[in-house]
Amino acid sequence: MQCLGECVDVCAEGIIIKKDEAVPYLDFATNGCVFCKKCAQICEATYGENSVLDPSLEDKINARAKIDVIGCLAYHQVICSACKDICDGAIRFSGMFYPEILESCTGCGKCERVCPKDAINIVAL
Repeated sequence: MQCLGECVDVCAEGIIIKKDEAVPYLDFATNGCVFCKKCAQICEATYGENSVLDPSLEDKINARAKIDVIGCLAYHQVICSACKDICDGAIRFSGMFYPEILESCTGCGKCERVCPKDAINIVAL
């Protein structure tokens, strides 16, 4: 099926990117997903049973945040909780250091964009 990328235009967060003939992808460099589901709704309305997005699914992306411990400030005893501050409870610290991504991570990407050392990436499951 040829995807025309209708989802790109309806994403208020601007995180859906489509280049030329490629399939759309998510880029969390400037924002995270707020799960408004407009992308899934337009996909379903346009492609019907051939839609690759389902607006009835839970608010979760099939991805998870991953912390690069070499780059993460908190892994080097520098007080930083930017990722935890923006997260809805899926990042746990051991005291003030050593952040851990929990199973409850929705893959929204909000933590990726706020990390001052670019030490967090969202990776597909």
